[in-house]
Amino acid sequence: ATGRPHLTTKQHTRTDLPRYTEFRYQTGRMSGVPRPAAAAMDAAVNGSVAATVKVLAAQPAACTPASKPCGAVVITLRQPRCLPSLVCVAQQNWNLPPGANDSEAWMTTFAFDARTGRRLALDDVVPAARQQAAADAARASLQAQLKADGMNPSDWSAPILPSSLKAWLPEPDGVHVWFAKYAVAPGVMGIVETVIPWSAVGGRPSLG
Repeated sequence: ATGRPHLTTKQHTRTDLPRYTEFRYQTGRMSGVPRPAAAAMDAAVNGSVAATVKVLAAQPAACTPASKPCGAVVITLRQPRCLPSLVCVAQQNWNLPPGANDSEAWMTTFAFDARTGRRLALDDVVPAARQQAAADAARASLQAQLKADGMNPSDWSAPILPSSLKAWLPEPDGVHVWFAKYAVAPGVMGIVETVIPWSAVGGRPSLG
């Protein structure tokens, strides 16, 4: 059945990992799109979640004291608003490795063609010739965000390259980009989200 694309999530908890205070994750099921497209979307999203769970569950468990669980993993799914004809899914990953002093956090994103379930690449949304402009716009936005938050932008002045735009989604107001904790800003800011206006990349794409 087709209609309005809708992601339904299911919660899972691992109880076989004694060094974790919690280890929970979500899987998803897409409806409101053609059945083959839904199957492709579900396979991509749930495959990503399964791969992430596998990697994080295999982290060396070294807690001090050893009798106390000390690690935690939380993986959640949501469906951000997307451009027409597309379906967007965001996988948020949070990980406190056993024995670590601080957590990690990052996003994994999926932009799908609503009719076919094909996962889009950045080239489908931002022409290759405009991707450096997109990266520059992301950096300018981040620098302004740091300044507004009372931080020194020069402490985080490394250039952002097109290859840095790994987690992105095409939303009505522009390309939303997420950077992992510590990648472009102090850890207190966690995952950092910024928006590249469509005007910075030559306008919204025509995706059918």
